[in-house]
Amino acid sequence: IPWSGYTIMKMLKKSALSVAVAAALGATAAQADNSFVDDSSLSVTYKNYYWESDEAGANAREDWVHALVADYKSGYYADIIGFDIQAGAAYDINTKTEDLAWGPSNLPTGESGKTNDIAGFQQAYLKAKFGDDDLNLHANYGVKKRGLETYGDSGSRILNSSSYGVDLAA
Repeated sequence: IPWSGYTIMKMLKKSALSVAVAAALGATAAQADNSFVDDSSLSVTYKNYYWESDEAGANAREDWVHALVADYKSGYYADIIGFDIQAGAAYDINTKTEDLAWGPSNLPTGESGKTNDIAGFQQAYLKAKFGDDDLNLHANYGVKKRGLETYGDSGSRILNSSSYGVDLAA
């Protein structure tokens, strides 16, 4: 008989071990999926910006705009990779700069000299992290608002400015 008691017992041990490993991997994957969703956040911010400059006569400026910004930050899938997205829209409330050559400060000016509303993505990037408690590596790739000691995107406008690139940190 090709199937002895020892061979069958050995197969059952391997099968039980395989089932245990598969169950552990499945539980880890389910936990990773939960952390991806559970650690996610969505914030919505309303901004209102008023600027008045009363320079010498013809250079007087009044700029009143508002914006709505949605910022979504995902958790990390399998505690390794995630993504962040920020979108916003800015609208003119009351801007009086038609006589100025350079136009308003927060919104682009069309050919007629009137302000144009703007909307779009300010940030969209992938993020990854590797390591343990002793050594960590973080990486970001995409369009992101950066604020480093040697480089920073302007934060003085109603919508974030951003730049395209890769960030690595250990």
